[in-house]
Amino acid sequence: MNGNTNEYRILALGDLHFDGSAYHVREPANEVQKRGRLRNFAMWAGPSQDLLADAASRLDGSFPWVIQGGDITQGDGDDVELQTAMLTDALKHMKQVFPGRPFLPVIGNHDLRVLDSYPRWDEYDENGDCTQIAGGEYRPIRKAVLPFIAREAGLAAVPHSADYVMKQGKDLFIFVDPFHPGGATEFIRRALAETPDTRYVFVVSHLALFPCEPATKWAAWILPDYRELADMLAPRRTILISAHTHYQHLIRYRHPKGILTQLVLSSMSTNWKRAPLQLTTADYASFAKSMFPFLEVKPRDVFAPENYLEHRTWRCFSDGKPSSATGYAVLNIGDRAVTAEIYAGEKSPAMTLELV
Repeated sequence: MNGNTNEYRILALGDLHFDGSAYHVREPANEVQKRGRLRNFAMWAGPSQDLLADAASRLDGSFPWVIQGGDITQGDGDDVELQTAMLTDALKHMKQVFPGRPFLPVIGNHDLRVLDSYPRWDEYDENGDCTQIAGGEYRPIRKAVLPFIAREAGLAAVPHSADYVMKQGKDLFIFVDPFHPGGATEFIRRALAETPDTRYVFVVSHLALFPCEPATKWAAWILPDYRELADMLAPRRTILISAHTHYQHLIRYRHPKGILTQLVLSSMSTNWKRAPLQLTTADYASFAKSMFPFLEVKPRDVFAPENYLEHRTWRCFSDGKPSSATGYAVLNIGDRAVTAEIYAGEKSPAMTLELV
């Protein structure tokens, strides 16, 4: 595969939740924050470093990039300066682990979380650049993440949001920022129009297109305009790479215009070496019905459960009890197929999934 733009590999990571005591002066404000800090400190004391080192050991000349699905940090920095430092340090650490090739992230909801700023409205500075969004604080993103993306992606200027594209041969990679007020839908539409002739389209987004977490509390955490996006992406042999749920899933969906595939990854755990994984076929019909009030699914709707060709999830088992799986994926991309090798702490992949 070396040097071949038709056959290559991509290393894909899910949530990482980089964290440390240096970014928190105050005590946690509630029990949820307390549990999150304890979990993150334990992860980054060893297991997360081990996971990243294992992932880096897979790299060779056939990997042009490393991609990451958002929530690279825990967020909850005490103020804008500490949150900016957390993001800066996280990205610097990723470059130390994965030198010699671009590291391409997207924005997650935790990357926006600053304890001193939970605004309920969008705000802009005198230049018209976003400073705060309804979901959190954008200034650390502007200071730390957007210049990093400009350097890694080779952009001519620092972008106003974390929306950008990359190309590898005839494949189009669209990295979207669903939290910025500009919205992801129009950016995806423009990217598709500007590159009409593609082999595959990859959309990298922290939020998924299809709901996939088996709990209604996650119902709102999918991309807006999901039906419109499905209509745009289905004819283009699209694979969506997302994160956010802290679970791992594969969904293949039959749209009238083509098959859509969604791979959801998680790369965070206090003990990620819990293979073997158990791959199961989820009861998506029951899950989708629980989402119908939110999704407003109507009879014969393109989101109806019968259109889901496959919905699989995988779990780690300890003493017979399931827990969320974690790890990373190696995407093998070629003319004949796109597959995902899922690694969970062993030398060989725990499973290989056919995406296209």
